[in-house]
Amino acid sequence: MYTDWRSAHGSGGGSGDGWHGECQWRLRRNCALSPRQSVAAIGVLIGLVVATALFFGIFLRLWLVLPFAALCAAAIVSSFVCYARHATDGETVTLDSLTLVVEADDGATHRVYRMRPGWLRVIVDSGHGTDVSVYLCERNRRIEIGREISAVSRLEFATQLRLELARGASEG
Repeated sequence: MYTDWRSAHGSGGGSGDGWHGECQWRLRRNCALSPRQSVAAIGVLIGLVVATALFFGIFLRLWLVLPFAALCAAAIVSSFVCYARHATDGETVTLDSLTLVVEADDGATHRVYRMRPGWLRVIVDSGHGTDVSVYLCERNRRIEIGREISAVSRLEFATQLRLELARGASEG
């Protein structure tokens, strides 16, 4: 979900050469559980699997349940690791009078893109049904942005970015 939007417009004490504001958008996934809550939920789930396996293994002498329970617990842990690795995915977009900086996080990968606001185009592609993609284009470079947020939030972000780019162009 679209989580944060900050804007600081003003003279900035500059030399009168136009727009001196800075805008920042954080386009991140809305994770419902904190890391501590996630670990607790996974721990409870694994505890239930182990308790069930021990009951069937010890009291009912069905020892074949234990390896399957271990396999189930390993699957739960691997899914948690995958979830945790991508819990902080998203982009931070910072716009000032000279550059637009996009910091994109995808798992362990961190990329930084720098673009010139005067040459930047915001393209909204409403391809399949309700799915909407937003692209930032500068010359021959095109990056998709906002994949971790809802389509409505992507449209809102694109509208706000276009307004800020227009404001910067008219004041610059």
